Amino acid sequence: MAGERVGVRVPSGPRFGVDGAFEGYVRLPFTVSGPVADEAAVRLAAAVDLVRSGAGAGADTPRSFVA
Repeated sequence: MAGERVGVRVPSGPRFGVDGAFEGYVRLPFTVSGPVADEAAVRLAAAVDLVRSGAGAGADTPRSFVA
């Protein structure tokens, strides 16, 4: 949810495993490079900051960006 708030999609790990594999993980596939990858990393760091602060599940409208 925090990723969506800052404009990136961060799928949970279990979506990519079987029988609960990758529980407690996220998948970060980078399929872009250069400035787009740099911006994605900045936004992912912002999502981490939101989660650490406890504000990761707010209802703000996300910016449009998908990494």
